[in-house]
Order: sequence, then C-alpha cells, then structure tokens
Amino acid sequence: MEYYFNKVIKGNFKDILQAVKISLKKEDFELFYEIDMQEKVYLKLGNICPEFVVLGACNMDFLYNVLDMKGEITASLPFNIVLQQINKNEVKVVAIDPFSSIKDSNNEFLVILTYAIKLKLARVMESITTLSDSKFLRM
Repeated sequence: MEYYFNKVIKGNFKDILQAVKISLKKEDFELFYEIDMQEKVYLKLGNICPEFVVLGACNMDFLYNVLDMKGEITASLPFNIVLQQINKNEVKVVAIDPFSSIKDSNNEFLVILTYAIKLKLARVMESITTLSDSKFLRM
C-alpha cells in the first residue's frame, strides 16, 4: 500500500500551484504556509534549481478533533503538499497519506478521522488536473 499520493501533471507550474490551492480550499483545508524552495536554495547556496514549492495545509475540524491527542498525528500537522517542476511542462504533486501511518492504531476515532482526511486529499489530487487546465486560472 502506498503511503503517499503522487501525480504528475502536464502544464504550467503556476497554474498547477493555483489549482492545488483552489482544490485544497474546496476540501476545507486552510493554507498555513507556502515555502518557495527554489528561492530558499538560491538565497542560501546561490544555486538555481527547478521550481519547488511546499504548501502546509490543515483541515480545521480535523485539527480541533486531534488537539488533545498525545502526538499520534499532531506531530505531522500541517500536512505538506509538495510541487516540483520535473521538466518544462510537467509538475509532480506529492502529499503524504496520513491514514497510512495511523490505520493500525488502537484509537478508532483517530483512524476514522485520518481516513476522512485521506479521502479529502484524494479528491484534491483528483481535481487538480482539471483545474490546472481551466481557462479561469489564466485570467
């Protein structure tokens, strides 16, 4: 069983990044941060690398429900979604599946919650292809 979602999408990096943000919002994820790793590498090392962005997102209902849990899942919050330019017209989008690390937990409530988040992340990954092709992103 895979422990992450992984998708390669044809298109412009900025359009795909925007599509991911829109899709996360539709699935009730709050965007906590956006780190431009390309810029960080350049500023620190002076090296140029392909576009590479890390988004930190969390579903606030999920966050509220797990706040009192002792590290089982809170250590992995917010969830990271990584976008990497792999060539001129292809972007890899990767996100860890939180359910894969919790599914064997004795905490049934947490298992149910992380499965719900897995489904939301799966819908995000599924919808970004269509959104990145949408003309409204280029307005």
